[in-house]
Amino acid sequence: MKLSEVPKYKDNIIAFLKFTDYIDSLQEGNLYMNNFQYYINREKETGDRGVGDKLEASQVLSKVEFKMYNQDTGELAFSGTSGSINFHFDLDVKRPVFCIFALHSDNLSIVDENDEYYIAEMNFTEEEKEKMLKEFGEQMLIINPKNFIERVDKTLSGMGYNYVSGRVNYDDYSINNSKRLESYRKQDNEIFFWKDKFFENQNEYRFVITSLETDEAITVNIGDMSDIATRFNARELFNGKFQIRMKK
Repeated sequence: MKLSEVPKYKDNIIAFLKFTDYIDSLQEGNLYMNNFQYYINREKETGDRGVGDKLEASQVLSKVEFKMYNQDTGELAFSGTSGSINFHFDLDVKRPVFCIFALHSDNLSIVDENDEYYIAEMNFTEEEKEKMLKEFGEQMLIINPKNFIERVDKTLSGMGYNYVSGRVNYDDYSINNSKRLESYRKQDNEIFFWKDKFFENQNEYRFVITSLETDEAITVNIGDMSDIATRFNARELFNGKFQIRMKK
């Protein structure tokens, strides 16, 4: 039974996990924010489809029918169906973003319980664990999500930034999902929260500054996090001996 099947925890983020080689800096509260163009370039230039994603902040349409006409005569010259078409707005890909792994109640299975607690373990497959370790590395912080969101909000708002935050939606980009296409039509901030299903193991929650366009990474300091964050080695976390107790 998954923890998400308990009504109290149906749609809860239990913890944030941040994998980083710069763990001291992160624990000091330094949030390093690249823009979306960085991740687009990373896949295009290195072929690294994992950390990199050439479709970030993009509108993606599959199996689009098109027709080409002779400009002089108006006659149909060619027609066909494209595999996919994608495009983005230049300002959107210049928005800074901070991404973090959201450990959700759906990622936990209840293995035992007592009068006070549900005892749960992570239910990732071995393949999913290895993929995360390969993409993200082994050094990480486990962070209290409520306190973290509050501190990011206080800091960004205090700096005068407008921002949006939330979990990423993962979708099969080979299919034109009506909900995703409708979000494109509205041309609002939802564009920042769609990614291809290929990336769903990343379980992303992200913060996007919408009132800033930048060509360079920025660092935002939310204050020391020692009281809300614990260092961990990811391989030890995934070894099957780590349990979480959730109050009934």
